[in-house]
Amino acid sequence: MADKKNGWLGGENQNDGSRQRETRWLTPTHLVEPLGKFDLDPCGAPGHALAERTYQIDDGEDGLALPWEGRVWLNPPVR
Repeated sequence: MADKKNGWLGGENQNDGSRQRETRWLTPTHLVEPLGKFDLDPCGAPGHALAERTYQIDDGEDGLALPWEGRVWLNPPVR
């Protein structure tokens, strides 16, 4: 798998799925911080911690199958 970079870019084909994208859509930290502390980000990205615990597909963790607890941050779907 090619190395992925974190960023905020438009024009990606959402049908390709996150494993195929070279660049990921991430909510900027400065937009999340005013919302307060989150316990879990079930679909996190390396180096972009938004919660105390982060599941990452890069580490083989399927955040949709693992247990969720506490206050959860999850990026809204992109239209």
